[in-house]
Amino acid sequence: MENNLKNNTQNSSIIKKFFKSKIFLVFLVILILINSYYLFNKVFYKGLPKCSLEYTGYTDNNYCIKKWKIFYLLAQFAWRDFMGYSISWDWIDPRTFEILNDIYAKDNKNIYKYWTRLEWVNSNSFEVLEYWYTKDNKNIYKYWTRLEWVNSNSFEVLEYWYTKDNKNVYRYWKKIEWVNIETFEILEKNYLKDKNNIYYNWKRLEWVDPKTFEIIKYLVINNHVINDWYIKDKNSVYYDWKKIEWVDSKTFELLENYFTKDKNNVYRFWKLIKWLKAKTLKILNENYLKDHNNVYYYWEEVKKIEWADSKTFEVLEFYKKTFELWNWYYAKDKNNVYRHWKILKWADSKTFEILDEKFSKDKNNIYKESSTTFYDLETFKVLSREYVKDKNAVYDYSYWKKILWVDVETFQILKNNDSYAKDKNNVYKYWKKILWVDVETFQIFKSNDSYTKDKNNVYRYWKKIEWADLETFEVLNTSHSKDKNNVYFLDEIEKWVDPKTFKVPH
Repeated sequence: MENNLKNNTQNSSIIKKFFKSKIFLVFLVILILINSYYLFNKVFYKGLPKCSLEYTGYTDNNYCIKKWKIFYLLAQFAWRDFMGYSISWDWIDPRTFEILNDIYAKDNKNIYKYWTRLEWVNSNSFEVLEYWYTKDNKNIYKYWTRLEWVNSNSFEVLEYWYTKDNKNVYRYWKKIEWVNIETFEILEKNYLKDKNNIYYNWKRLEWVDPKTFEIIKYLVINNHVINDWYIKDKNSVYYDWKKIEWVDSKTFELLENYFTKDKNNVYRFWKLIKWLKAKTLKILNENYLKDHNNVYYYWEEVKKIEWADSKTFEVLEFYKKTFELWNWYYAKDKNNVYRHWKILKWADSKTFEILDEKFSKDKNNIYKESSTTFYDLETFKVLSREYVKDKNAVYDYSYWKKILWVDVETFQILKNNDSYAKDKNNVYKYWKKILWVDVETFQIFKSNDSYTKDKNNVYRYWKKIEWADLETFEVLNTSHSKDKNNVYFLDEIEKWVDPKTFKVPH
C-alpha cells in the first residue's frame, strides 16, 4: 500500500514538472499557433485556398493566401512555386473579404480587380453587370475606367455591346452621336437605326437611305447573323459600310466563298473583278471558279489558270474515311493536271488519281504535292499521316525520311493512333525507334497517347521514365503523371512533391 502511494506521488510530481518545463511551453505555443492559423483562415479569410504546389497550370478562380497575405494568382506550377501578385495589406480587410467572380473581389472598404484596388468605387453598392460593366451608387465603370459622362441611375446594358442611359446610346463605351434615343432600334450586332439614320457601330452612315435599308443575310445560325457585312438600299450595295462601286442594287446577289454578282459584274468583297463574266460564272468550290472562257483559282486574290480548258475542266474531289478530309487542291482538264493554279508537270490526265492530302499518282509516277518521288509505283501505299511505304522501305510521311531497322513485311500502324507503329522486332513513334520496349506487351495509355507501357517499363514518347512503378502509374494530364512513389513532370521526377496529395486542375 505504501509503495503504491509512493509511486502515485512520484508520478504526479513528474507530471507537475513536465507541465512546468520549457518543453511543454514550446509544445503549447506551437499548438496555439496552429489552431490560431486555421481559425484565422476560417474567420478572417473565409476558407480561401492556400497558394500551394497542389495545382498546376493557369487557373480561373484566382484568389489564394500565402504568409497571411491574399494573392491574385496568375499561374501555379508544381516545379517552380506560383506566379501572382499580393493585394496590399494596407488596403485589405480580411474579415469581410469576398470573391465576386474570377475578376472582382471586395471587402467592406474597397473593390479589387485582380490585385488592384479600384479607387472611387463604393464597396457597399458595387454591382457586376454584363459585358464587363460594373456600377455603384454614383458611377458606371468599364473594366477599371470610370465612365463619367454616363448617367448611372438610368444606365442599361443592351444586347451586342450596346448600352444606353436617359440621354444617349453607346456602342462599347463610345457615345453614338446624333442618335434619337426615342426611336433607336438595334438591327444586328453591328447595325443600329433611328428615324433619321443608319449607324454602323458608332458611325453614322450618312449616305445610306434608312427607309430602304436592308441587311443582306449571308449566313444565319441560331437566329444570329454570322456574316452581316453586306447591306443595301435603293441606291447601292455596301460591304462593311463601304460602297461597292458600279453595282446594280436590284440584281445584286450573294454567291459562295464571299463572291457576289449583279447582272453585269462579279465582285469579291467590295472589289470588282473585271475579267470575270457574271452571266456564265460558275463557282466550282471554295478555290476554283470558271466562266465560259477561262478557269480561275482563288487564294488571297483571283488568279487566271493559264492553258486551262474551261469546257473540260473539273475539280478532283477526294474523300477517304481513314484521313477524314476533303481535298480541294487538284483539278484537271483534257490536257493537264493542276495543283492549285499550277500545272503538275509530267502528270497523265487520264490515269491521274489522288491518294491523300499530299500524295497522288498516275501510270508513270508517284507525286508528293507538286514533285515526282523515288517510291516504287506498284507497291507504294499511304498508311497514315505519319507513314508511307513501298516494297523497299517505310518512310516518314512529311519529311521523306527512310525509317531505319524496319521489317517492311510485318510493319503495321497501331489501332486508334497513327503516330505509333510496330513490326516483329521494334515499336516506333514517328521515325524514332523506342528502345528496350517489349513488342508483344506494348500498349498506349487511353487517357493520353504521349504515354505508353509494356510489361517492364513506362515511356513518354520514345523515352523511358526511370523509376516509374508500373502497377500504380497513372497519367494526370499532358505533362504530369504519378505513381505511389513519385510525381513526374514529362519524364523527370518532381522532387519534394507528395504523390498522395498532388492534384491537377480539371
